[in-house]
Amino acid sequence: MGERGGSWQKCRRRRQVRFARTGFLVFVAGYYAFQNIWLHLLWFGFAVALPLIWLRPSPMPLLDRRRPFLFWSAVFALTMLTLSLRPGAPRPDWLLLKLVLLAGDAVLLLLFLRMAFRLGHGSPLRTRRAMVIMVQVAGVTALISFAVFYGWMGNRVMTSRFENVVVHFGLAPVLTGLLYGFAGLAAAVLAVGEPSPKRRAGLLFWEGVLLLGALCAHSRGAVLALAAGFIILVVVRFRRQVVLPLAVLLLVAVVYQFGFPQLANMARERAASRGEVVTEPPVSNPAAGMVARKDGGRLALYRILLGRMESPADHLLGRGRWANDHGTPRMTWALHPHSAYLATYYRGGIIGVGLLGMVLLLGGGACWRAARRGQPLWLVLVAYGVVALLFDGDDLVSMASLPRVEPLLFWFPLAAGAGAAARLARLRPGSACLPTKS
Repeated sequence: MGERGGSWQKCRRRRQVRFARTGFLVFVAGYYAFQNIWLHLLWFGFAVALPLIWLRPSPMPLLDRRRPFLFWSAVFALTMLTLSLRPGAPRPDWLLLKLVLLAGDAVLLLLFLRMAFRLGHGSPLRTRRAMVIMVQVAGVTALISFAVFYGWMGNRVMTSRFENVVVHFGLAPVLTGLLYGFAGLAAAVLAVGEPSPKRRAGLLFWEGVLLLGALCAHSRGAVLALAAGFIILVVVRFRRQVVLPLAVLLLVAVVYQFGFPQLANMARERAASRGEVVTEPPVSNPAAGMVARKDGGRLALYRILLGRMESPADHLLGRGRWANDHGTPRMTWALHPHSAYLATYYRGGIIGVGLLGMVLLLGGGACWRAARRGQPLWLVLVAYGVVALLFDGDDLVSMASLPRVEPLLFWFPLAAGAGAAARLARLRPGSACLPTKS
């Protein structure tokens, strides 16, 4: 009877883990497809958090020192929460309720890290399939958005910043660009290691679609992050297979810089010939247009936020998560700091930034070790995420920040890379490469 009960318990635990793993994959791909952020988070709570909490009622294994990245990530998140309660930090109304919500948010983030670590630590074949699914979902939403945004909605190429219409019926262009750039870069790395010509062609197609979506969003952060990611890819994986993803990148850049302006000007001339009032000037140089926008007011916002840090305690401990982090009333766009690292300094001070540096050092080092053993995906995506959040992003210890992209762009590749490095550390040198069939 005891053996039968033990077998039943093991079977139940396997089903729970399998359900949570599937739910996590849907959640990651859902950054591109869930219409509403709250539905997205509700899915994570139901399909990932509940099975994991039922399986093991406490997230305390994340504090296991045998997994340094997970341990210091948890320390960073809990410290940022604690610093918000220091004497002198601003307090919100309904403090107790907000503390409960904040603690729940932190638990969700730690569970997200745990599942990302498990994904990287598991079978390379399963990991690869999961990332391919994310790329395909992102690519399908990009194709739908191209058809709806420029077709049915009547927006004009180059003069209207591209949006993912599946999310919120129009996700902000900056976030659209950052998310599509992330998936496009992942497609490029996956294509490098794909031996099947048919599947490689499919990945290159999705790479082109997603990179074009990122560029049409006119997101300079995505462009800088893509440059960083492709440079890292060339450095750690310089071989003949890298040529095709680079050729797709070059083709997309040429189409964006030279082909799309011609389409935009042709549409403008047709509208004028029909007697419509055309206010947009002719498009000639999209890259110059990106540069002409300069910093978009970000430097002024950064000076305002730093100016609010008046005392030495503010610089050492931060002002907490409930301090005013908006710009002036005229800055209607400045609803968050627009830099994940400045937000960390503003809310957690030198201590918060120091702990974040420890997390980056441990996670980045693990991704570097995985890249040297034949798995460059996580290091390339970490480079993308780190650069992307220089001039955008908000709260790194929340699953529900205003931009909401930080878990995917920042934490996901770091945690998965740490998991991959932990798995590879148990293998013989030279036996770590991804399988050649999928």
